[in-house]
Order: sequence, then C-alpha cells, then structure tokens
Amino acid sequence: MTLLVDYENVTRYGLVGIDSLTPKDTLVIYYGDSSKHIRRDIYQMIEETGVIFRTVRARKTGKNYLDMFIAASAGEIYKNGERYIGIISKDKGFEAVKDYFRMSGAHDLRIVRAEDIEKALVALVQPGDNERRSKISYRSELLNLDKISAEKERKDKIRTTVKEILMNTPYWFRIPEISDFLVKEKDNDNRRARYLETLKRFGRTEGLEIYRLIKDAV
Repeated sequence: MTLLVDYENVTRYGLVGIDSLTPKDTLVIYYGDSSKHIRRDIYQMIEETGVIFRTVRARKTGKNYLDMFIAASAGEIYKNGERYIGIISKDKGFEAVKDYFRMSGAHDLRIVRAEDIEKALVALVQPGDNERRSKISYRSELLNLDKISAEKERKDKIRTTVKEILMNTPYWFRIPEISDFLVKEKDNDNRRARYLETLKRFGRTEGLEIYRLIKDAV
C-alpha cells in the first residue's frame, strides 16, 4: 500500500493513523516552503513503524503545483506495480485522478482519497489487512459520554465505600487492591460469582472474611 500525502493541504492532521503503518507500506510526503516542518514525535512514529518513507519537495510554488506532482506520481506508482494507493488530501479535485484510472481501464487498482491516513487505511481493503482495520475501527469508535460519566461515578462510589468499610480492619492496607478488584468485576449483581472470584483472588481464609465485609457494600 502506498500513501501519498498532500502535506501542504492536510498538515499534521492528515497524519492521524500514522502509527498503524508497517514495513510493508510506503509513505510519501509532498511538501513546499509553507509546509516544511514536521513534529518530532510524528517523525519518531514514522521511524518506529519501519514504513518505507520518502519526501518530495516542490521547488516552485503555484496553484495546484503539488497536486500535479501527486497525480503524476500515482500514475508512475501504478505503472510500477502498486495496486493500493491512498491520496491524503482534503482537495476533492483528486477525484479526477480516480476517474482517470477508472476510465483508462485500471480495474485492478484500488485508489481512495481521504483526509487522513487512518481513513485511507480503513477504506483501502487490502488482503490480509483485517487486523489493522479492526484495531483502527476499535480505537476510533465513538463512546457515549453519559455512559462514561455513569461508569466513573459507579467506580468512585465503590472505592469510597470499600475505604469506609475496611479502613479500621486488618485489611486496610489492601484497600486499593480490593477496590480495583471490585471495580473491574464484570458482574457485580451476581453474588455467587463475586463470592467465588473473591476466594479465588484472596484465598479461602482471607477471601471469606473480605467477602463478608464487602458483600452488601456494592
């Protein structure tokens, strides 16, 4: 897979997802005088992925100058055997490049335009790439803030309650451990399951006593 980044157009925001690249991928950043800087942490990420990396600097300025570079590069890359190409740009004019390939009979080419690398990786369905796409989909999933807030409130309540119950017992020094155990417990409403897990985690003797103390707490 080859990703062609119109860095002048997307800047660093177009590099979201760069940590998902691998040594099997190729990353080419096209830039000009107005976009010749990259954050150190982003460059370190590029090096850590092992992706094949190169840059192309436009020596002249002008409207669509870099775009022409990228369009010509896409044709050359396809000619050299690449069949998965992602153009990273917000410029919808690159749709013309996709149309050209389709009209010219390049039916074996999968080419997309996306605003960042992450979106391009999801859109470019490459054989053997399911694991990477699944990881990207998982981390980009939208979470409900109401549910997050309710879960945080639940955990805070458990920690406070456990601290109040165990503070003046022989188990006071295990309050953090016991609190974490209860917070991570998947089924707090199933007393049988909690009983067995408590014995498994803290041993039969201490587990029985700890369970007796906390069984009605949460």
